[in-house]
Amino acid sequence: MTPTELFFVGEDDFLHLQNLAGEQLTCVTSRGTMKDDKLGSQLLLWILAIVLAGCSGKLNNNSTDKVNEAKVNREYKINKTCDTCKDINITKVAVKDNETIITLKCENTNRQPQFFGVYPPGHKEAFYLIKVDNSQKFQLLNIDGVGIRPQWSTIRPQETLNFTLTFERIEDSMRRFHLIEGEIEGDQSTVNCHFLNVELKP
Repeated sequence: MTPTELFFVGEDDFLHLQNLAGEQLTCVTSRGTMKDDKLGSQLLLWILAIVLAGCSGKLNNNSTDKVNEAKVNREYKINKTCDTCKDINITKVAVKDNETIITLKCENTNRQPQFFGVYPPGHKEAFYLIKVDNSQKFQLLNIDGVGIRPQWSTIRPQETLNFTLTFERIEDSMRRFHLIEGEIEGDQSTVNCHFLNVELKP
């Protein structure tokens, strides 16, 4: 086998191949021509294939990491009062990998017990998030810590109920949205719970 039949590799690559081959490759110049071949072209090709496969795997892993990093998890502590019911506040918004979790508190400032509940996912009166330009909705996925209607949670006088609503993940570019309870038909601004222009600030 003549040198022109071999692959050209640099000195660093040769040292790496030599380690893989158990030092059976004896000499490669900086131009990559081999002076003494004890391994044979078949084994050399096999080693090069392994090295290239490893490089390919690293590239694929890097690409996957970049895709995963595209979604940014973030959390905001806010104090947004409901525009239609002053006893309910949003206290936190957490944007996770595949969901948006909103923490709310409902405070009973009356002298009598209050009964509070929310509609389940899929119900026409369920909560949802919507862009401020009304171009996209994000549906309710889960409810935790509060009665799901027709069940109710009892809030005693001067007590507070904390609960969470989980929605589809909002876009990373979104910094404002509306949290709406139920489909708005006609003038329902004083009926359901509406949080308008919820702003996410760092």
